[in-house]
Amino acid sequence: MNLSARQFNQTKLCQLIVDIIIALEQFNRINITFGHGLRDALLKAVAG
Repeated sequence: MNLSARQFNQTKLCQLIVDIIIALEQFNRINITFGHGLRDALLKAVAG
């Protein structure tokens, strides 16, 4: 039960991070390439 709760919290945290990156991309189009690279790296890390 505790492990499941921890995994759920990690999933929520990762989604929050991705949402923040997407918001930053929309806010600053100049850094969109960096933002996409960072997001892709995060998604690969989450996918394991």
